[in-house]
Amino acid sequence: MHPSLEILYYRMLGARIGKNVIINSDAQLGEFDLLNLQDECQIDESHVRGFRVERNGYFRLDDISIGRAAVLNTYTVISPGAVVPDGTVCGPHASSHDKPSPPSYAAYNRAMIPEPNLLMSVCVAWPIILAVRTISCLSSISFSHLFGTDIHLGLGLDFPWFAAIVLMMHQSHLVTHNSSALRSMIFHFASPRRVVFLLLSIVARAVLTPVIQLVLGIAIKRLLGFNVVCSTANATQLTSLRRYINSILLSQRALHNAFVILGNRSEIVSVRVASWM
Repeated sequence: MHPSLEILYYRMLGARIGKNVIINSDAQLGEFDLLNLQDECQIDESHVRGFRVERNGYFRLDDISIGRAAVLNTYTVISPGAVVPDGTVCGPHASSHDKPSPPSYAAYNRAMIPEPNLLMSVCVAWPIILAVRTISCLSSISFSHLFGTDIHLGLGLDFPWFAAIVLMMHQSHLVTHNSSALRSMIFHFASPRRVVFLLLSIVARAVLTPVIQLVLGIAIKRLLGFNVVCSTANATQLTSLRRYINSILLSQRALHNAFVILGNRSEIVSVRVASWM
């Protein structure tokens, strides 16, 4: 969903949201009629809810007010009844019960990271992302979810999956001679070739696609070069382009899907990724 539509949705649920408010799509908001988000505040992947269950089964329901130009960073938890003053910066993994973080911690908010301009995104970033996704899916004989929702392109197309269904239907024949319609349909959908193709597609998509995408994502990262240490304000278009592509191809979801196959032990994962990168 587009950020402006998401904010409109929150307002329709009762939230009071000011102008130029930035809310991460992964932010966990709740009890919207109890939320008051003032102008220019920035909410990363935080937990902002006006409801909380206390000990002994008690629960609390209270308003939450986020001040003007306040910054909530990753995994920040805001409790019911909290009032975040104007310009306050809450550091990562902080809460409304902690003291405010230094203003420099606002740089950790992902809303502050600039994205490449539209020309660089359309001409360079999107073709690379689409090519990696296409190769990953086709290499694993998987035609569904070719354009994943985490590409941030808003396409959501399933044309390859539809083409595979049409091709499969054309290659099969419905035998109706001396048999009932129900029996013909059972034989049609339970033919060995169809079942084997379906099972191979499911297994390949679950096993091969995440690993292939991880390998290609690391290869693209190495081809584009590594980022140099610099402030966000001094980031060039090339730096923004690298971060944008890496944030999608090597996102947390993509890494999780690959390491479910490769193993979740931190030592093994670190060695494998370090050897590839």
